[in-house]
Amino acid sequence: MTPRLQGLLELNGQLGVSGEEAGQGFVSLSPGIKVVPFPVRSLFLGLGGSFPVSNEELDARARFALFYHF
Repeated sequence: MTPRLQGLLELNGQLGVSGEEAGQGFVSLSPGIKVVPFPVRSLFLGLGGSFPVSNEELDARARFALFYHF
């Protein structure tokens, strides 16, 4: 979007391969943004949400992340 603001879109998933959770899993979509909060352009703060796409009991949740590009 701009040098100090970037869009994010993540697709997350999990699938059990053994034990009681074998064959069970979920998929969620996580849109968000990365912002440069300080003059140091290698440090980003990520803000977003995570929403279930598949049929599971996972609720929506907020996501916060800190990125350091070196």
